Amino acid sequence: MSRRRSHETISDVISTVVFLGIALYAFLTGFGALDAGEPMRAAGIWLSSLLCFLGACRFIVARIYDQIIGRAL
Repeated sequence: MSRRRSHETISDVISTVVFLGIALYAFLTGFGALDAGEPMRAAGIWLSSLLCFLGACRFIVARIYDQIIGRAL
């Protein structure tokens, strides 16, 4: 796999910071929903937070995926 995995552009940094910020905001908002007596809404918000965090870690996840697929081939 000779794909280039260099992500140093300013747009990559901006999108990563935005993903992290939204993940943190959603995580904290989930506690507000839980305090309001809405556990299902809190769970949905926390799931969204997790997905945003994984979006922030997308380059790390891609490297791990490449290593796993590289071993399987």
